[in-house]
Parts: sequence; C-alpha cells; structure tokens
Amino acid sequence: MNKTAEANAYKQKALSYKDYWNKDFKDLTKRDVDQMQARGLYQGTIWQYRWFVPFDVAGLIELTDGETNFIDQLKTFFSKDLYNHANEPDIRHRRCLTLPAPIPCPNIGCTP
Repeated sequence: MNKTAEANAYKQKALSYKDYWNKDFKDLTKRDVDQMQARGLYQGTIWQYRWFVPFDVAGLIELTDGETNFIDQLKTFFSKDLYNHANEPDIRHRRCLTLPAPIPCPNIGCTP
C-alpha cells in the first residue's frame, strides 16, 4: 500500500499508551485499583484494564519491570479474584496473554 509513513505515525500513536499506563495503571498500591469506574474507567477496574494491550504484550511486560513481575502480577490478579467478566473487554479474550512462560489461569478455565 506504500503508506509506511502513515503506518509508522499510527504505530507511534498506539504506543503512546505507555504514558497513560505508567500514570494510571502501574502503581497497584493506590486504594482505588479494584474499584469499578475508578479514574473515569467505564465498567471495569484498574486491575482489569491494565492488561488490555493486546497489540504490545512485550511492551506491557517491560512496563511491569520484566517477565517475573508480569507473571507475579498476573497470578495476583487471578488469586485475589480480581478477574470480572462483565461486559467489557477483559483478560479472557487474550487467552491469558501470550507469554514466553505459560501460566495457568484457573479462575476462568483456560491454560495457554
């Protein structure tokens, strides 16, 4: 299609999610991370929406300070029953994400 410049511009725009992610989704110690509609989110929590980066899982792993932290946080997400399959996109649609090291997601019955 010969629209490399346009494609690169949209790619950079998509990757700007990292700025928002670091501002709103990185710190899980804030008291509202498991509250519905916290910080203007609609029908979801910080814990839920933080995983919704299906186009850049490698970047998301980097944002969580590496694969070990990423997997630990994902395990916490499921072990504390923070998963909620309401009507908004959630982690189940990503089949527990594509990880270099597969981990089970027992709450929702899928294994990578």
